[in-house]
Amino acid sequence: MGKLASLNELEDLGLNTPRLLLALGAAEEARSKVIAWNNLKLSNRAKVSIRTENVNHGCLCPHHPNITQGKADAIIRDLVKRPGYEILIFEGIDPNDCLRRGNIVVPKDLQKGIIVEYSEGPGTVRDLNRSDFKVLEIPWMAVIPDEVRPIVLTYATHRDKLVGRILEWSIYRNPVGKLKRNEIFWEIRPWQ
Repeated sequence: MGKLASLNELEDLGLNTPRLLLALGAAEEARSKVIAWNNLKLSNRAKVSIRTENVNHGCLCPHHPNITQGKADAIIRDLVKRPGYEILIFEGIDPNDCLRRGNIVVPKDLQKGIIVEYSEGPGTVRDLNRSDFKVLEIPWMAVIPDEVRPIVLTYATHRDKLVGRILEWSIYRNPVGKLKRNEIFWEIRPWQ
């Protein structure tokens, strides 16, 4: 499942996701991608976040959070030269406003409960710092720590559709994303 399909699934579940401004498909010609980017109407001060996916290799791909349009212009002009890259441009969300970020999963063996791994403080899910990484294994009837309660409750609400899958999330100081909430969900993918 690609990043765009993952976001669509999260939205179908009613979860808050980043606001997508433009999706440039991997099969589109470089010239048409640049034209689409140039035609995107943004305010002068607006920042964007760029997420990418290499559909040919499925590898971890460049991510550029909350950057100026000038910087985005240079990055997009470079990315369109790379074959097989899908480029997703989102409304910028400042990682400095992030309070917590991490992943949550319910293993297929439901006896284990919920596993939450997260870091506190500014940043993105991608740059989770293993030195301050916290891993909670929360048994099913346990008291849920306040700092991750909204994420655990969201996961539990949709448990039947999420078992065996990782959900990437962040909690922000101020409401963000399409639904303007403090919790935002970035991606869902299979748990290995």
